[in-house]
Amino acid sequence: MINWMQKHKKYLIPTIWVSTIAFVGAGFVGWGQFDMNRDRSTSVAKVGDMTVSYQEFQQKYNNLYNYYNNILEGKMTQEEADKLHLDQVALVTAIREAMKLNYAKDLGIGASDEDILKHLIGLPEFQRDGKFDKDLYISSLQRVGMKPADFEKSLKNNVILNKLDSALDLTASKKDIDALSAAFFMQDRLSLGVIKMDFSDINATSDEIKKFWEDTKDDYKTVTSYELETLFISPDVTIDSAALMDFWEKHKTSYIDSNDKVKEFEAAKEEAAKDFKLELTKTTALKKYLALKKGEISTNDKLTVSQNDEFPLDEIQHQKVGEFIKPFEYKDGYLIVKIDKVNPPKTMTFEQAQSQVKEIFKGVKAKDELEKLAKKDLENFSGEDIGYVSRDTRMSYKDLNENEFSQFLSQLFDRSSSNKGYIIVGNKAVLYDITDQKLDNPEKEEQFKTVLSQEVANIKNTELEQDLLNSLEKRYKIEQYYKGNNIE
Repeated sequence: MINWMQKHKKYLIPTIWVSTIAFVGAGFVGWGQFDMNRDRSTSVAKVGDMTVSYQEFQQKYNNLYNYYNNILEGKMTQEEADKLHLDQVALVTAIREAMKLNYAKDLGIGASDEDILKHLIGLPEFQRDGKFDKDLYISSLQRVGMKPADFEKSLKNNVILNKLDSALDLTASKKDIDALSAAFFMQDRLSLGVIKMDFSDINATSDEIKKFWEDTKDDYKTVTSYELETLFISPDVTIDSAALMDFWEKHKTSYIDSNDKVKEFEAAKEEAAKDFKLELTKTTALKKYLALKKGEISTNDKLTVSQNDEFPLDEIQHQKVGEFIKPFEYKDGYLIVKIDKVNPPKTMTFEQAQSQVKEIFKGVKAKDELEKLAKKDLENFSGEDIGYVSRDTRMSYKDLNENEFSQFLSQLFDRSSSNKGYIIVGNKAVLYDITDQKLDNPEKEEQFKTVLSQEVANIKNTELEQDLLNSLEKRYKIEQYYKGNNIE
């Protein structure tokens, strides 16, 4: 287990601390297998003398699932959850919390009934008119099949973890803030020069382009395409003004003008008529879909589509070959399709890729030429003194607009060494010479004092948290019972 934790740090998201209350209202998601020996059927792991119950594991998983579902605007699927290894993240999160709870116990940190009650009655999810409502509390837990005792145990653990975190909380010292301020707000005095190259003037021979393609041809793939059998249902219906007016009345809030106001009937008439015809055609399209499935009628056209076409690929991408797909809106009507064949991406021939390769090669060759010029000019470079600049300086300079100058500064301040050099920005090489440097910037430090203090504290506490967990991994024996996917 510890080996897995070390190898898969990218899956361990320390910034996601989802509250216990997030579990309320969430559905259950079942997965995995368990070692059924002894009492292991009810636990996923044991840390020290504490077990991690299946319910705690389930809660962590659901919290993470709903977190990502919110980010993806309700489009989270089990397939996506598996790709993100959510079961693994949930398991490691639960184990890490168990390690900290063991440590808190060793330190004598606990939570009284009064602590739990204070936390419980303060949860807005269980309040009506600003006051704790016991009936709402009980019914909310019943809805997800959770007992108050189990929920309150989770609250107790949260209270203990919060106490431990507060006890270990590190604050930022003046020295810490000064060090971070120097990293963010140091000022360099620069002498600059700019070399500009017109990439369109770069010539590329056929032999050069073909050689470049041979070296990089695996980078040039065709897109996935779908061969379809189709039946299009046109909205061939007649509507009268009264029916259209009634439709508009029911849906008028969908027709908004540029001032975010509901359009009057005459202004929305054409758009509403189109939508009304589609609505009337939907029943016909569904009937034809059922008839196609039964073999009573046949498709009448074929299409080959890919991401390069104006086609709603999301309607077919996850469907099975050989099955009819329910009608979906397409070109002012409805389309029913059956996927005959999916053509996966394959390496393009030189002829297919030639135009792409030519443009990319010209860019690569131009950058090489630009770098050669920059290196040559750098040998005797003196430049123009533009004074002191910091990472957030906003200005333009000669052929560099403000955005390009910001890109230059970002790369300059991220460089580890070299007081003299060049940086490529688009089709320009910016030659620079750092003639002086100031680490202190009192004005900026005062302006961002609070932000710097918070950032330093975050950095210190993140490091402390990781060091603590590394130590606790060695201190407490960890037994893992969960047999999930790809856990080593």
